[in-house]
Amino acid sequence: MSLLGKDGFVQLATQNYNNANYLKKELVKNKKIKIFNQNPIFNEFVIGLPISGDEFLDKMSQRGFFAGLKLDTLYDNFQNRVLVSVTEKRTKAQMDSFVSSVKEVLS
Repeated sequence: MSLLGKDGFVQLATQNYNNANYLKKELVKNKKIKIFNQNPIFNEFVIGLPISGDEFLDKMSQRGFFAGLKLDTLYDNFQNRVLVSVTEKRTKAQMDSFVSSVKEVLS
């Protein structure tokens, strides 16, 4: 990170923030998904699904996405919840493709 410099680090953080909030805004449009982080986020948030985390991650993997971390293995009462993380490395097109794949998986 020191190689980025002060301005580069700010740009990196801003990209992370913008990407995660864009993806969150797009996913919330899908009524089958519950967003658990209503407060401001930086680069990750939790989604609730109508299917198991295992099934969701498996189907997303078949479409070429590592879609997140299922939380029921880490926390009690977190069934069907997945932690989604977004970084500066994701393009808008990639995030839109992710949203489309989620829609297919949950149809």
